[in-house]
Amino acid sequence: MKKSNFIIFSLLFLLLLISGCSNPGQFPDANVAKEQVVYETTDKEIQICFNPRENCGNLITEMINKSTDIKCAFYDLNIKELITVLEEKKADVVIYSENKLPQFKISYSEGLMHDKFCILDSSIVITGSFNPTNNDNLRNNNNMEIIYSEYLAKNYLQEFSEIEKNSYGRKETEYPKIYINNVLFENYFSPKDHVQEHILDALKKADKSIYFMAFSFTDDDIGNTLINKYNSGLDIKGIFEKSQNNNWTEYSKMKDLGMDVNWDKNKYNMHHKVFIIDNETVIFGSYNPTKNADEHNDENIIIVHDKDITKKFIEEFDLLWKWYDS
Repeated sequence: MKKSNFIIFSLLFLLLLISGCSNPGQFPDANVAKEQVVYETTDKEIQICFNPRENCGNLITEMINKSTDIKCAFYDLNIKELITVLEEKKADVVIYSENKLPQFKISYSEGLMHDKFCILDSSIVITGSFNPTNNDNLRNNNNMEIIYSEYLAKNYLQEFSEIEKNSYGRKETEYPKIYINNVLFENYFSPKDHVQEHILDALKKADKSIYFMAFSFTDDDIGNTLINKYNSGLDIKGIFEKSQNNNWTEYSKMKDLGMDVNWDKNKYNMHHKVFIIDNETVIFGSYNPTKNADEHNDENIIIVHDKDITKKFIEEFDLLWKWYDS
C-alpha cells in the first residue's frame, strides 16, 4: 500500500471511531453503550415519601412554595393548602377533566390523564403514585419521589406540553436513559413509549426475586411473566388492592398456582404501582399494569437501577407484608 493511501485509510478509520463513540469510556454499562444516554451530577439526593405515614402532601406543598416556575399535571387534587399555594405561586396546573377545578386548566383525553407529577424550576421532578388528595395523603398507601435532574425535567416538560394541548402520545421521550450521579434512571410515558415492553424487559432480567404492590393488575403479559419466573424458582411475592377484585385481575390465577400473593389489609386503598427486582431495581410511577394504562391512558414510570433507592421500597413492601405474617 502506498504511503498516501495508508494515511487516508488511517484518517477515515479514526473518523469512524470518533463518530461511533463521541464519549469513549463513558458507558458504565456495556449493555446500553449503543443507546442514547445522558449524564449529569447533582449534590441533591432523591427524596422518597410514603403515605399515610409520612404526609407527602406537606412535602409537595413545601417544595412548591420554595419554587418559582411550577408546572403540574394531576389526575386529582383536593388538598386545600396545596391548592392555595399553587394559586399564590401562579402555577401552571392541568387537572383531568372528571376531577376539574375552576381555577386550573382541564385535560381531555381518550383514556385517563392519570399522571401525578410536577416540574419545579425546570430542574426538579415530583412524581409517583400519590394523587394530592386527602384520601391519598392520610389514608391510602402511596409513594412520592422528588428527583433533582434537568434532563428528567426536560422529559416531563415535554409531556406536560402535550397534556396541556390535549395531544399526548405524539412524540417519544427524548431522554429515556439518564445517569444521575452514575445511577441509571429510565423514564417512559404511555401510550407513546410502549411502557409495557420496558416493564417486561426489566422483569425478564430478574434472576432472584420480584416483589410487587399493585392497585390494579390485569395485564396478562406481565402476569404470565411473573408466573414463568415463579415456575423457574424465583421468589415472587405480591400485594393486590382488594377493591380491584374482579374478573380480570391477575390475582386469582397466581393464587391458584400457590404463588405468595395477598389482598392488601389497608381498610382504605393500597395505591402503589411498584415492582422490585432482585433487590436492586425498582419501577414506580402512575402506571398500573393494565391494558388501558399501556394503550390509552397518559401515564409515566421511572425504572431505577440502584440498591440504596430500591431498599426504601423494600422497606415499604416489608411493612405492608407484615400484616400477613402477624
